Amino acid sequence: MRIFIKKFLLSMFMSSALSASQLKTYLESYCYKCHDEDVQKGDVRLDNLDISKLKLLTRVYDAVAHDDMPPKKQRKQPKLSHSKTFLKSLGTLLTKIEKGRNEVVMRRLNREEFKNSVNDLLSININHTYMLPEDASSHGFDNIGTKLSLSTELMESYLKYADKAVDEAIYKDKKPKTFDKSFNPKDFSDIKKSPGQHKILPNGAVYFHEGKQTTLYQFRAPFRGKYKISIKHKPYQNSKNLPVKMRLYAGNFSLPGQWWLEGYFDSSKEGTETVREIFLRKSETIRFGPYNTGFYLKDAQTTKRHGLEIQKVSVKGPLLDSWPVKSYASLFGSKTLKECTDSDARQMLIKLLPKAFRRPVQNEEIERYFALYKGVKDKNGSFELGVKAAIKGILCSPDFLYLIESKSDTLSSYETVARLSYFLWSTMPDKELTDLAKSTQALSKDQLLHQAKRMLKDPKSQSFIDNFTGQWLKLREIDSTVPDKKLYPEYDEYLRNSILEETKIFFKEILQKDLSVMNFIDSDWLIINDRLAEHYLIDGIKGSNFRKISIPKDSPRGGVLTQSSIMKVTANGTDTSPILRGVWMLENILGVHLPPAPTNVPAVEPDIRGAVTIREQMDKHVEIKSCQGCHSKIDPVGFAFENFDPVGYWRDYYRTIGGEGKRVHKDKYNRRVLYRVGPNVDSSEKFADGASFSGVKEFKAIIYKKYQEKIIYGLTQKLATYATGRPMGFSDRTDLKKITASVKSKDNGLKSIILSIIQSNIFLKP
Repeated sequence: MRIFIKKFLLSMFMSSALSASQLKTYLESYCYKCHDEDVQKGDVRLDNLDISKLKLLTRVYDAVAHDDMPPKKQRKQPKLSHSKTFLKSLGTLLTKIEKGRNEVVMRRLNREEFKNSVNDLLSININHTYMLPEDASSHGFDNIGTKLSLSTELMESYLKYADKAVDEAIYKDKKPKTFDKSFNPKDFSDIKKSPGQHKILPNGAVYFHEGKQTTLYQFRAPFRGKYKISIKHKPYQNSKNLPVKMRLYAGNFSLPGQWWLEGYFDSSKEGTETVREIFLRKSETIRFGPYNTGFYLKDAQTTKRHGLEIQKVSVKGPLLDSWPVKSYASLFGSKTLKECTDSDARQMLIKLLPKAFRRPVQNEEIERYFALYKGVKDKNGSFELGVKAAIKGILCSPDFLYLIESKSDTLSSYETVARLSYFLWSTMPDKELTDLAKSTQALSKDQLLHQAKRMLKDPKSQSFIDNFTGQWLKLREIDSTVPDKKLYPEYDEYLRNSILEETKIFFKEILQKDLSVMNFIDSDWLIINDRLAEHYLIDGIKGSNFRKISIPKDSPRGGVLTQSSIMKVTANGTDTSPILRGVWMLENILGVHLPPAPTNVPAVEPDIRGAVTIREQMDKHVEIKSCQGCHSKIDPVGFAFENFDPVGYWRDYYRTIGGEGKRVHKDKYNRRVLYRVGPNVDSSEKFADGASFSGVKEFKAIIYKKYQEKIIYGLTQKLATYATGRPMGFSDRTDLKKITASVKSKDNGLKSIILSIIQSNIFLKP
């Protein structure tokens, strides 16, 4: 006769009104048939269950609570009252077990938080995260304390990063002279060397080839700071009024990953002057070139096609707010390094340490770092080396690298403002938060509410938008696959950046206006620019600036689910997979957690030749019994999005390479293409409960209506996980449900959910 391990039975018996024999009867009656020693469907065995298997116990609870188990096809079904009693007892036990296991985990700053904190502490602006290893991700986020370990390799990286940071903060240069000069592109050497690609004019030069860009090597920033960049440009012989643009980059183009895109800028026939204030570090410069002018060109001197005329480039800077600059003055005031003494070093530490450690510091802590300064200074006879060593020690200390929280029942005021700041800003608290922490032992909920509202209005909240959407919606994976150029020639840098920006701006609109989170599922508005309007087949939108519009009635767009960024990160680069999209939707939107796929079953790979449709392959795949359970949930969700190709463009047929499909020759923009017409797309499906849909619009209507509670709860759970740096467990479910209930009267607004989380026990307790 099958039995439970004694300690499990004893714990269950003592914590529940359900007797051990009744419990055993319930599981033996409805679960053992598929989950015992002999049969272990889904790799789950329940006849030897014990309290150490918390995850498995939770899966049992959820399977019964969601009415997934016992399977409907099983003849013997439990009474509803019996299942309710079972769930109540098991839920009580799970809560007790989890709370007994919970320990306060020191959460290390992830590399984004580390970068921001170093910059804010020292009033500098560097980004050398490439020097740090990627942080491990858990439950969808890279700020989970249990996964943020500290290795020898990482410690060495911190030391190297700290070297660059202190060198940036402490300098010996004299006040730089202002660089103020204008350039005529006709004098650029790369223009003169390529007459076949550029046309020289008396007052400028014309760029016809999109691949030809100019790096302004005549200028390199002499000192870090803001520089005013002005570029005059206009379309050239553009009789068709095509949307010609200039693209601008900045950085150090000699080092990989040390330059960035500043943006795409419209060029009007009257002439345009693009003016940007760009923060450049020493030796950095700019690069610019055309967009939407084409590529292949025989002779620029005789061509009649359109181009981009660059007339003048001007640079002025650095535009310094003060001298000495803030990074130096905040450490030493107006004194030179030669004028500074031991007393100045001690005063620097008295000011710097509380900010770095995000709490008051003791005298012995100050003396410890002063001793570090003194030892290096006395050995080398250099004040500069001494203070650099002390600051480097601070940046690599556990008190800076970790968000250290006490083991008391509630967070202290300093711990609370630190948690709040890293949630909404991904950096250390500012002066207002720190002053508030000084004034009280514990923050009231009204104080938290006021501060959170202030912080969400601050430009630094863009870090929350970037980091949360980057992980919740997987936007960070936008470049993990590169679309096949033969199949998807329309995917370019402008589209890539536009689809990312769309999703972030969409999220920001919902956040700032406290709109319902159900707008993520479907909305009657979009925020797009001209490139996205072209991609989404929407007429009448001109210009690279984003604007909010009403969705045309016949458009399948609306919400975040059908945005091209989501379609891109849930595809493999050559074609789409209903499995990838279905799993993404279940895990990130509906909050359904799926077990790993069986290791002995091969993955489904779309056939880009068009010989076999993805639906035919999936039907064959699901014939495998071990796949049927999960695929009954995944497939309907995944197939709903089949009308969107890997770059989010609407399609009625699959594109194929080779095969017998009809040749396309040219696309709707009159561009030559290599793909053929493949099989027609079928995006119809039905859910396990019988609800059917014939496309994405009907699918969105179903989940909007039937799964609203799950969607809101799932997003609340994600936000709470990100806010606290720990996964939400079974014992958090009561608080999560209270939060979702409390925001119903506020139309389930995104900001309302965030503010409710901040005032909850989940956030205020370690």
